[in-house]
Amino acid sequence: MRWLKRVAEYEGGLRFDGLRTVKGTSWKKSFGLKPEWVICVVAAVIMLFIGTASARQPDIAMCFDGDGAYIETTVNMGDLGIDGNSPRTVEAWVYTREFDDNGTVFSAGAPGNEGEDFALKVRGGDNQWRVQYWAGGDIDFSYPSKEKWVHFALVHTGEETIVYADGEEAVRASRELDTSTREPFRIGWWSHRSEDQSLDGMIADVRIWDHARSQENVEAYMHAELEGDEDGLVGYWPLSGKNEVVEDLAGNNEGRIIGAPELLFTTPFVEDLPSEMEAEPGESITLGPVELRQTQGEVTYQWYLDDEPVEGAVENTLEIPDFTVKDHGTYYVEVDDEGDVTPVESTRLRFLEWPVWKADLEEEKAVSQGDSAILGPVELYAPLGEVTYQWFLNDEAVDGATESSLELSDVTKNELGAYYVEVDDESDITPVQSSSVLVQPVSRWQLDLGTSVVSTPAVGRDGTVYAGGKDGTLYALEGDDGSEKWSFETGGALISSPTLCEENNVYVGSKDGFLYALNGDDGSKLWAFETDGSILSSPAIGEDGTVYVGSNDNHIYAISPDGSSRWSFETGGAVVPDVAVGGGDAIYAGSYDGMLYALAKSDGAEMWAVAIGGAVMTSLHAAEDARVYTGSSDKKLYAVNTEDGQIAWTFETGGRIRSAPAVDTDGTIYLNSLDGNMYALEPETGSKYWVFETEGEFASTPVIDENGTIYAGNTDSYLYAVGKNDGAMQWNFRAANPLRLSSPVLGADDTVIYISCHKGNVYAVEKFDPR
Repeated sequence: MRWLKRVAEYEGGLRFDGLRTVKGTSWKKSFGLKPEWVICVVAAVIMLFIGTASARQPDIAMCFDGDGAYIETTVNMGDLGIDGNSPRTVEAWVYTREFDDNGTVFSAGAPGNEGEDFALKVRGGDNQWRVQYWAGGDIDFSYPSKEKWVHFALVHTGEETIVYADGEEAVRASRELDTSTREPFRIGWWSHRSEDQSLDGMIADVRIWDHARSQENVEAYMHAELEGDEDGLVGYWPLSGKNEVVEDLAGNNEGRIIGAPELLFTTPFVEDLPSEMEAEPGESITLGPVELRQTQGEVTYQWYLDDEPVEGAVENTLEIPDFTVKDHGTYYVEVDDEGDVTPVESTRLRFLEWPVWKADLEEEKAVSQGDSAILGPVELYAPLGEVTYQWFLNDEAVDGATESSLELSDVTKNELGAYYVEVDDESDITPVQSSSVLVQPVSRWQLDLGTSVVSTPAVGRDGTVYAGGKDGTLYALEGDDGSEKWSFETGGALISSPTLCEENNVYVGSKDGFLYALNGDDGSKLWAFETDGSILSSPAIGEDGTVYVGSNDNHIYAISPDGSSRWSFETGGAVVPDVAVGGGDAIYAGSYDGMLYALAKSDGAEMWAVAIGGAVMTSLHAAEDARVYTGSSDKKLYAVNTEDGQIAWTFETGGRIRSAPAVDTDGTIYLNSLDGNMYALEPETGSKYWVFETEGEFASTPVIDENGTIYAGNTDSYLYAVGKNDGAMQWNFRAANPLRLSSPVLGADDTVIYISCHKGNVYAVEKFDPR
């Protein structure tokens, strides 16, 4: 058994202490750990604090050394009833240390013939992955996963394979399998002839289902602890115990351990201390109880304050009966159970600095341009001397702001941001910093639809806002207050954005395979056009009222205004991007087959097709300069001549491009990328004017207003307003949740911006003029 020591915030910074050992001995000699397992321990310690918030950290994991350690089960895919091309889902939590083109999370089937192999493997570059089928059918994709926990779900439907990473779709491709039964299911290992490939990292909670799980089910169950008797669960190895085998809770298909992969308790304590606490003078405080998850002998305790032992504090709880300033500091408990690698240290708990706040700042304050706002007053609970104040905005001192309150009058964009006050009372512990209050533009209204919203809203001429939810419902909302006008239910999730036409009809595609035409006034159905696959593409409307839309059945459809089919065109992959309607007789469409097509509006005849360096995942923009722009999974933006389909230039970003660019009236191209940057590009050559950087990801299309301000939502939860001339931020607005795929939309009067966030909120945000 290997115990891990926690890492915690300590006096303003992160402290990485490694493992606590017996004094006078080295960790290696004291523990007797192999060096590769020490790497696992250190990685597990670090991941507690730098792992993504979206990924749960498993309590228990199996560590693999990348040098032949793996688990071999007693079953092949035929034993589980999912050989050949049968639908299936394989899930696992994975922590990857090295991307060496050698590591394997799992392997099912056997290599040799096309479609017989079914394995998840790392590639030679960081965050690069492969779903291996053998003989040219492999699916490569990228997902940020180095040195952090990621949940992967590989879903095969019988017609296509989808990879979900942390519940979000990472890649999708049409594939058929012929999964072999020649080899057993293995965890952490793949082999062909003399080539063996094993993972350098950790794996937890491996599951196999005998059906294709939906994205909703993957998201709902990936954090859950299963019983093993769930419908369709045919293999379940939690990797939570180790003798000579690992248990399969869904059957008797136990796994044989090869090469001694190491079991790690990444959270050794059943109940640990918080990292921070607040106390008032005279208050009684109890710390703990703290207990080991498993013990190997008699357990002893010793509490510490600021690294000095607390006399007599040798129980699993610590009582502080009358809290005073002398009790402030950082506490932890050291626990020993006579094991090989204990004593182990709990989280370090830091009490908030003394004196505590009598009144603190609210978290947010929303203001309109020209309004006034008062922050504070902020006071100390029990000052120990003369009190002085200094206010800060975005970590810069505000000139003359030296009172307990800060008054803002005639607010401009330069006064938006995060405020706090630093207070000093001449004691040893102060100056102390208050919490931060975010002053940001007013949201005229915000509405929680109770369902995930990933599509971009649409705004009608009368100000009605149309938003589609994953619950399959299209909502029509009043633009001035967000109240519901009407709603229309489809048979599947609404991923694409609704589109409006001159007659005030609303067109929206659904995962149920139908394109719906609705009356925009009352939501009544005018007609529904059926395809053979989910519709994730937003419909586009030609000048004659023809509706163009793509489907996951690999087709592009042209539909007459009365709902009848005009023509269809088949591509080699799912058509997820929106179709772009160009001038003359051309429309443009991209496909997951990696091709960009120009088709005749009249009959769907192919005018030209050009291969893009990856799947066309973004909507297109057909510009007036006789070019069409599209982004790709290869991280590049392509500028393609509409006349002959020749690629005029490309521009490479640091991440995949999931959205269409926006093109200004002067031809300037504004491009968002998953690398977190917005780029302004010169249209003739694609050279870069400027770049606006964030800490999150841009996955939606930017929009430009009449003043030249560019708006875009980011996964860091901010809506950014950026100046077109220099790429400087004009202002921002923080939503309650990440802004992922939804693009901002300008209201009918150009004073409000509508945007939806992934968790179901729709916002109407008042604009700030750039002054």
